[in-house]
Amino acid sequence: MYFNAPVIPWHMITFNTENQTQLKLSMKFTDDLFLAYMNNQHSPTNTSYYYKHNDSESIYYLPPEISSILSDILSQYGATVLIEEPNIIGFEKHTF
Repeated sequence: MYFNAPVIPWHMITFNTENQTQLKLSMKFTDDLFLAYMNNQHSPTNTSYYYKHNDSESIYYLPPEISSILSDILSQYGATVLIEEPNIIGFEKHTF
């Protein structure tokens, strides 16, 4: 008998920045993400997330290391669970 540990997926959060409310929410998101990370005693060191901003949207990819400790933030901002690891080419890397 084999035991397979559950795999924590990547998550994606997207904001429509053409909408003023969504634009403000995207700016608040990064503050909330940082505060939640810093206030979690189980936060891994040198963890990164990836983001890209363009004229119409802001996209954030959160890897499993972050997804596993920030479930409240993911729920609050309506994160989408990704089945596969995203293509992060062209995204900026932000390390805590």
